[in-house]
Amino acid sequence: MPKEGELVELCRPEKAQGRKVLVYSTYTGKRDATRRLKRVLEKEGLKVAVLLSRVDTSRREDWIADQVEKGTDVLITNPELIKTGLDLLDFPTIAFM
Repeated sequence: MPKEGELVELCRPEKAQGRKVLVYSTYTGKRDATRRLKRVLEKEGLKVAVLLSRVDTSRREDWIADQVEKGTDVLITNPELIKTGLDLLDFPTIAFM
């Protein structure tokens, strides 16, 4: 899909510069787009993590820190899951899908 291609074209140079990308996806319920986005990005050699609602609110900041330590290039999540003020300074580039 063209939007996914644009996302790949955004993420590749960011990875080359050592910058991480945060991708907001609002389609995470009935029509969950995060799995497809993850597959597309991983096919391009990017390390991707998806923050799901099943990660308890009190653990989300630690979960994200763990993903950063593991070398994640792209974090995909619904913006509603992180609206409580999580520190996402490790992800200076943001894309809305």
